[in-house]
Amino acid sequence: MRFSQAELQAVKPEVLAFYLTSHGWKKSEFDKKVWRFEGPPDDDGKPLSLIVSNKQSSKDYASRVYEAITLASMTEQKDSEEILTALRMPNQDIVKLRLLIKETTSIPVELASTVVQSLRQLFYYGSASQEQPRPYFSGKSKKGLAFVNHCQFEQTFAGSFGFSISVEMNELSMTDNTLIDSSNSPKPFERQVVERIFRGVIYTKTAEIENNPSLLVEHYDDGFNGNMCKALSKVFNAGLLSEIECKVNWSPLIKSRDKNFESPIVLSRKCAPFLRSAYKEMAKSVENRQTVVFVGNVTESKWTDETTQLDKITLTRRVEMTGNNPHQKWNVVRVYLNNEDYALACIANGEKLLCSVEGELIQNGKFWIIENARNFRFVDHLSL
Repeated sequence: MRFSQAELQAVKPEVLAFYLTSHGWKKSEFDKKVWRFEGPPDDDGKPLSLIVSNKQSSKDYASRVYEAITLASMTEQKDSEEILTALRMPNQDIVKLRLLIKETTSIPVELASTVVQSLRQLFYYGSASQEQPRPYFSGKSKKGLAFVNHCQFEQTFAGSFGFSISVEMNELSMTDNTLIDSSNSPKPFERQVVERIFRGVIYTKTAEIENNPSLLVEHYDDGFNGNMCKALSKVFNAGLLSEIECKVNWSPLIKSRDKNFESPIVLSRKCAPFLRSAYKEMAKSVENRQTVVFVGNVTESKWTDETTQLDKITLTRRVEMTGNNPHQKWNVVRVYLNNEDYALACIANGEKLLCSVEGELIQNGKFWIIENARNFRFVDHLSL
């Protein structure tokens, strides 16, 4: 048996039942002490069958759980250890980072320290960016500090040098046959942060493939911001490191529609210059900020792409405004608003009303952005 008796015995029957039924198995009561599950068809076209006691104290409970994990691994084509982790910690996302280093069986302590610090910065600024998207943070974030204190290091895993960080979603409770569908219900904040980090990894890989560091800059609002790019680039500073493999074991309690999140992403050293370039550009944009009062029309307030879909469930929502001076280089701006001001912006968009908003204007790549937006009003209500 690949897993210990204690690990298998620790799986709660209701969690196992939830996992199986949410992956297509049908449950019925064989008797008061035993559940029967029917799964996908086998090679002969007959449904796979599984019988599990609903009492952890049952003598054969561990062996039945092992059988369930083995069948689930086969039908889902997923590693059995990943399934056991999901059963033992159902309300947690686990981020795994594997350092791929050639021709060595050890790494310098300094490199390990750099990786840990970089991971801390990724989660710190990932949380801060999820609360308020910004190209770069020059100061500290209470939200970021609270989030990294919430995260936990897990045991390392086999194969090269691995780091695992678990993120518990406190608001989730395991209820039999209840699954959060991310297409209909807001995701917990913790899941949003982990998705932002993994999405940033995907953008980094795409930037390398397309030889386009501007891609990272353009997607700071739903991927890596400048601080996060800087943090990850530091990991590649060590000469021994050739690649980093990033993967997430997602909580089974949330149904995600994004298939890009399922496979591990490998970043090579070639990514480092793109990360550093993006970091410098985003940091520079903050240095050149200026306070403005922008007057114009709201021209976009719909959730039409992945970025604005994300804004639908976060603390800030994005709109685009167009000013009255087409010759002004920042005549079109992106503005992040709170829920109350966003509601006003939607009205303004529908009724073509002229609006005014105050904030700090910065240029991020090809976009102009107004940060710390405040005093959003209809111009008709102002004395101009």
